[in-house]
Amino acid sequence: MEKKKIIISIPHNNDMVMPLAKFLASVKPHPDYETRVRTQYRHPVDGNRNLMIKKFLQEDEDNEWLLFVDADTVPPLNVFDMINHNESIVGGLVCGMAHGVPYPLIMRSGKKDGYRMIKPAEEEMDSGNGLIEVDGAGAATLLIRREVLERMNPPWFKFDYDEWGVSQMSEDYAFSRQAKSLGYKMWIDPNIQCMHLKQVDLLWINQLVSKAILADPKTPMTKIKTAKSKFIEGDDEIKSMKEYGQKIDKKWRFD
Repeated sequence: MEKKKIIISIPHNNDMVMPLAKFLASVKPHPDYETRVRTQYRHPVDGNRNLMIKKFLQEDEDNEWLLFVDADTVPPLNVFDMINHNESIVGGLVCGMAHGVPYPLIMRSGKKDGYRMIKPAEEEMDSGNGLIEVDGAGAATLLIRREVLERMNPPWFKFDYDEWGVSQMSEDYAFSRQAKSLGYKMWIDPNIQCMHLKQVDLLWINQLVSKAILADPKTPMTKIKTAKSKFIEGDDEIKSMKEYGQKIDKKWRFD
């Protein structure tokens, strides 16, 4: 059986996080996939994405899949399994911020052609294929079939600005809007749970965790569910934050 060929495309501005480099070093030869990494820098993120797509379409004719991975994002080692869903656009589960609180980026159409973030508890988590259908998909970890890019008009990614030069919509959701207009569905795979590394205030994190415990005192911190991804091998439930850290260190061998 012929291997499925994937171009891993990383737009950056010399700001790639170390765990992403470790992820790339950990990707081993696979019997079903053939992967190649390409990076692009010097330009704004939408320009970097567009240049990578242009090169993908012009020079990689035998590659059916393009996988965007942002420089501050680390997918799990089973990220390539998203191909098995046989959908044209599938994203990993990445967290963003909404009103100062981290939430998974599960997006629905909102007011004025924008998007709004939906809490996972409000979602039908399984659409019959193990995926969550969304109206907009962020490109932090996004798998796109070649056919989608061939049918779209460039630029594929473009920030949307108002008359004052203020961004009204990020480049990935502009991509989503054009893809939807062509009839493509977009999905999030909840099992592909990605790290999204940001600088945060530890005092704020402590207050956020304390607030969560006070809101639900029946759920002690000693009961922490692990992701269904392959970041951590072993039990689905860990007994302590210390054990969680030890498993992460062992898996990624942080020095």
